[in-house]
Amino acid sequence: MLKSGRMKIHRMRKTLTSVVLQPFLKSEKGLISNLL
Repeated sequence: MLKSGRMKIHRMRKTLTSVVLQPFLKSEKGLISNLL
């Protein structure tokens, strides 16, 4: 029970970070291309 709950939280955190970082990485790529 405790282990499964921890895994669920870990998975949620992973998806959250990926969703948050997706546009950030895109904007960073845009900034780099603008600088070059």
